[in-house]
Amino acid sequence: VPGRGHPSWPIQSQPGKAIFMDWGLHKEKNYQDRLNEITVLEMSTAITVDKMSVNNQELFRKARLMVSLAFGAYSDTPDMKAKARYGLPGWKVVAHEIQNTLEAKDSIWLVQEQDTMDCAFVFTGTSTFAELGTSIKSVGHPFCGFKEVHRGYQDKLYWLMKGLMPKLRPKMAQCNRMTCTGHSLGGSLCDVWSACANSKRTNDKHYKLQMWTKGDGAPGGELAPEEKAGASVSPEVALQKEYGAQSKRGGASLHPYKVLTGNEHAEKCFQWFGQNEARLCGEWATFYHSYSFAALIYEVHAAVGSVLFRFRSQYATLPRILVHEFNDIPDSPTLVKRFNEDFATNKRDHHPDYRKVGLSTMCSLASTGPEACTAMVFIAGYSCKDLSFRSVLDNLLVSCYVPKAKVPKLGDEIIAMAEKHGLDVSQFGGKACKSGKAGHLLQINIKRHLVDKLCYAAKPYGPVDDERMPISEWMNSNKSFQVGQARVVAHPKYFMQANSVRMFVASADPDFHRNRQAFQSELIQKLGLILGEPSLRERAATG
Repeated sequence: VPGRGHPSWPIQSQPGKAIFMDWGLHKEKNYQDRLNEITVLEMSTAITVDKMSVNNQELFRKARLMVSLAFGAYSDTPDMKAKARYGLPGWKVVAHEIQNTLEAKDSIWLVQEQDTMDCAFVFTGTSTFAELGTSIKSVGHPFCGFKEVHRGYQDKLYWLMKGLMPKLRPKMAQCNRMTCTGHSLGGSLCDVWSACANSKRTNDKHYKLQMWTKGDGAPGGELAPEEKAGASVSPEVALQKEYGAQSKRGGASLHPYKVLTGNEHAEKCFQWFGQNEARLCGEWATFYHSYSFAALIYEVHAAVGSVLFRFRSQYATLPRILVHEFNDIPDSPTLVKRFNEDFATNKRDHHPDYRKVGLSTMCSLASTGPEACTAMVFIAGYSCKDLSFRSVLDNLLVSCYVPKAKVPKLGDEIIAMAEKHGLDVSQFGGKACKSGKAGHLLQINIKRHLVDKLCYAAKPYGPVDDERMPISEWMNSNKSFQVGQARVVAHPKYFMQANSVRMFVASADPDFHRNRQAFQSELIQKLGLILGEPSLRERAATG
């Protein structure tokens, strides 16, 4: 909410008093506090206006991350690496290049998020008095096809690009998307750099100076420990990388993909999943969970996880969220024991207690069975219909500490929101998706040392497939994974930790696939108003 007065000037607390620059406004805490407390005005009734917190929206979550990186740029290399490693889970420092000038030591950091392979330039701000002249030189001058660009900033950026891009360009080739951030002068450099990059003026000399070409292969620069080459990689990891993408191992036939022919969106989704396999195969085993009508439940799980536990819901849904439901069956050995003792003669993997914790999965994009072919079920998805999905949604909201009186209205709003973004909610009393393609595929990458704890090789309906046990030995092999199911214990304790389980989701409906992140942002905003209280977070963590 904007403050009083002209946005360019601070408010005079006492008329006639001089206004002095407050250097404290330039510090990280003020930026973070403002982002944490940001609100917008929302009409709650025809005559009432409420303030609504939006700090959990993805835009502002990303902004807080960028603030942290921007202020980290003033650190030395070890400190910045530590900041990325411990303060920004999933991010790593790829490069740090320094250019000495008469004014200062100018530098650019290149950091990367390991899940998405997205990268960010971090420009350092003013570090010496001599550098203040850069900001003062404010006359407009042509740059990158723009007529009036701050002369001091464009000069600084020009020499940075000329001196450092030859070193950074090869490492940027391993980036999926690029963004930038910076504090003070660094923020201004980021503005000019991004404006030029987004201009697409490929024939402009300034654009050519800062352009890069996206490449293929493993990330370059300073890699995470599990990705480093040579002696720092264990023989086990090196062997898995040599075997390569899981779905292609053992001479697997790709003929199941033929069912996707002509569906460009589906083909791209499977290609993306395959790239993830190739990138993560060193330390991660991959499982595929197909679903359809349960999608809204999974989306709400993810949003609740985002609000309460900072789960990164923009990348994937969350199959389970209620931790207390795993008290009796916390891992796969326990699930196997319970199956043999109780479930084998009583509904098998359809038993309610089994469903609370277990997921049915395939182990290859090119799977042919038994029972399910990953490519074939992608379009329609796989789902059970022997339950009331609306009741499941309402009970979930109650379990997540939404006041009972608010549950019916909130449920209706969530369903309407899902309809708007194209999610099939026909089983919740809402509309089906227009395309008729209600399927979703969740790629579940589990750290190899956790495979036996969370998974077991299964036959259809849940019996143990002893020939493929222990499942870790099978998953670590170079055999074909085209035939064989697995069951996975979807414990939130592990599924919400990116260093244990990493997930990615694709939807068969192109519209919802494209809109999913926007849907999550709205869902997080809606649930954040109710669940954002610290006391609720503490209760949810224990329940």
